Amino acid sequence: MPNIFAAITAQSLQNFGEEPVCAHIGDVEMCTVKRHPTYRELRNQVRLGRTKTKSNLRTWESIVTLAKEGEKREREKWLLIALDLVASNLDGWARDLARTWHYEVSDIRSAIMEGLLKKWDEVPAGETSHKLLDGMVKHAFNCARALVESPSKETCSEDVSYWTPEVSHSIETVVLASSIIDSGSALNPDADERIRGERVGALLHRMGAMSHVKEVHEKIREGVHP
Repeated sequence: MPNIFAAITAQSLQNFGEEPVCAHIGDVEMCTVKRHPTYRELRNQVRLGRTKTKSNLRTWESIVTLAKEGEKREREKWLLIALDLVASNLDGWARDLARTWHYEVSDIRSAIMEGLLKKWDEVPAGETSHKLLDGMVKHAFNCARALVESPSKETCSEDVSYWTPEVSHSIETVVLASSIIDSGSALNPDADERIRGERVGALLHRMGAMSHVKEVHEKIREGVHP
């Protein structure tokens, strides 16, 4: 299953490898601090959740500065680190939200990342790094909640009968597409898939297209249709 959080972590680890990382001024050779951790160690040390220490906030401030200044490629590397450090504290919440709403956690992670990037791009000049962090987390929460609370992507926003031609067709079933319950309310994945199939099938019957569908399916089974 695609995981945007893991992809960003992997890219950041690849960018820095096991070399020391300077999150103060971005250059280990010029920094006056004697000890510098690897990125893996830095990631384990910095916590930007509810319990943020002053040391963590200072590191965050430096990372934000490095991600907004300097050469483009270096800015992108530090932006990935900023996103990774924030997202690492939101993964547990993403999993909880997925369980509660019976939603794909990968989609929720993507919505969270979209929220983080939107806030990063919209931040006004002069905003403090602490306020930026709070705004990014809030924006991520809003995007994820908006995703799971939106109507099912499998459900037409119009009444199903809107798509049915006025011409009468002989049908093989008395079940109407509009009478099938919304698949978004099904908790079991197998039931959800069957309900969506029945809903589409009922609509195809009403449109007089089921014979064509059966013909295509038969060709697929015989291996003569892509």
